[in-house]
Amino acid sequence: MDCIWRDKKGNTLLLVKIKPGTSKSCVTGLVDIKSTYPVQKALCVSVNSHAQDNEANKELIEVLSNYFKVAKSSISINSGYKSRIKILELSEEITLAYS
Repeated sequence: MDCIWRDKKGNTLLLVKIKPGTSKSCVTGLVDIKSTYPVQKALCVSVNSHAQDNEANKELIEVLSNYFKVAKSSISINSGYKSRIKILELSEEITLAYS
């Protein structure tokens, strides 16, 4: 998968681009990312909440837990708390619906 990889410790990581303040909260697809990350794409997620008081991050976790059908506790933000590009750590094996 283009936006999921494993780090040296074996943790499953997911690169996400978040779009806060949208009218609908959902996973919108994959987007190309020019970066130093070991992947070339990020999962694009729109959330209704604005980037204030960690609300957009909380909603991001909720949207992804519903999308992947896993507990919210299975997904945590590894880096990018204040950025639109985030690295999430997944504690359960997740298969992405996009190829």
